Amino acid sequence: MELFEGLILALLAVWALLPDLWNRWRSRDVLRKGGVGNRVALTFDDGPDPVYTPLILDILAQWGVSATFFMVAENARRYPGVVKQVVARGHEVGSHGMHHSPPWFLSPKRSRLEIQESIATLQGLTGVPVRCFRPPWGMSNLVSHYWMRKSDQKVVLWSLDSLDWFFMTPAKVIIKKVSRWVRPGSIILFHDGPGVRRNAAALAEALPQLLESMLEQGLVPVTVSELMDEGERMRKIYECRECRDESVGNRQAPIVLHCSNYQYGFMGGPAFSATDPS
Repeated sequence: MELFEGLILALLAVWALLPDLWNRWRSRDVLRKGGVGNRVALTFDDGPDPVYTPLILDILAQWGVSATFFMVAENARRYPGVVKQVVARGHEVGSHGMHHSPPWFLSPKRSRLEIQESIATLQGLTGVPVRCFRPPWGMSNLVSHYWMRKSDQKVVLWSLDSLDWFFMTPAKVIIKKVSRWVRPGSIILFHDGPGVRRNAAALAEALPQLLESMLEQGLVPVTVSELMDEGERMRKIYECRECRDESVGNRQAPIVLHCSNYQYGFMGGPAFSATDPS
């Protein structure tokens, strides 16, 4: 019996735990470090919802900012009109899986279908390519990253959790948590799905105050793709370059922008970092 239990634990480690640890290890360079410019990415998971997603869209429109909505494809199929509203208002749609199923407990076939079916469904509803995939609960398994990369997806986790999903989190806690830890380059996790309706009033109360605070600090909320594109642009400009002041002949130390190959952000700090090796 002990041998059998040990075998089960070993299989679980190979299938789920080790890929998850590898997933997070690859993100080590983007944790708790400085950002790129003054941009932050707002992300909303688990939607769309016919009541609260339009409410969030109205708040974002009032402040003139954009966001990325990581949609569960079965919810999107249920409310196609809301999906079209998101796109029409200039926001980005990313995939959060077909059914929000935890990857640890999926077979290889189900893992592939969760990824590919969700992307095909969302692209069919929006008419635009889906660039970003956020695994449910940030979990991975032995084959999920293969299929995400094969589907040309950027794997996007988060660097700042607003805790709006936690049972009955009041608006003041959401405001305090985000205001304290937001930095240039942060990828902020919110939710607009049916599963967090009990907290929707708190998020709706907190979001305008958070947006006002960010804009006062000079932070500009954008979509994940806009944040990644800015990071890539800066990387091309600065990576492995030596900047010279020709007028005085002084050589400045090169600025290197670190950005992981295909994965952005985790539960720690901003998603990009700029390092001066001097």
